Amino acid sequence: MNQKNHVDKLLLRSVEYINKFELEQSIDEVDLKEILGHLKSSLEYIAQDVYKKINNDDKSVYFPYGQTKEDFLNSIKKNKFGNLLQKEFSDIYNLVEKLQPFECGSSWLITLSKLTNFTKHNSLVEIKSHNIHEGYVIPNFFSIAPNDSADIIISNCIVDGMSTGVMKFDGNDLSIIEAPHPDLPIYKLEKTILYLNDGSNLKVIPFLKECHFNILNFFKNIYKLI
Repeated sequence: MNQKNHVDKLLLRSVEYINKFELEQSIDEVDLKEILGHLKSSLEYIAQDVYKKINNDDKSVYFPYGQTKEDFLNSIKKNKFGNLLQKEFSDIYNLVEKLQPFECGSSWLITLSKLTNFTKHNSLVEIKSHNIHEGYVIPNFFSIAPNDSADIIISNCIVDGMSTGVMKFDGNDLSIIEAPHPDLPIYKLEKTILYLNDGSNLKVIPFLKECHFNILNFFKNIYKLI
């Protein structure tokens, strides 16, 4: 019996976390440790099934990875997949290799492995936030984002029966020259960026989404072969 169903559950729970983080624009360090574990465990479970397919045997192995092809091949040997993976199960080998940074051009797998090991054995990773100004909105009238354009003047327009007064947008900030109607809604848009406070400044949500996307695609393809 393979672990396909277990991997599916881990990936479903992972995307639930990611959607929650993105909606709330906030991540607890313990939740981050948990989702990193789910994502990495999904690869480890798949590694067990790959080993069973190749060797017709149960053995505790880890998912092979490496920054370079040499590192990757050494990881394969270390985890006792042997030459069979390349020679007799090349379709499986090719799928695993495509996840490696020297093939896909991204080190997400290396980063995932390092972060998972660190949070498991050393400590939690602190998360910092930074707000980015994304412009202004007056509902049913306009939405404007920061840009390099010349000053825009909004003068005594009527929105839902309310005057805008006179405003100036200088490409970044909206300033009031003459007061608008007191009930006119004017919203300043901001986006919160969450990043690791470990020196890497890794943007957490885009990284988690990249990991989940790549593992999910790999999961769908690998179980067609094993």
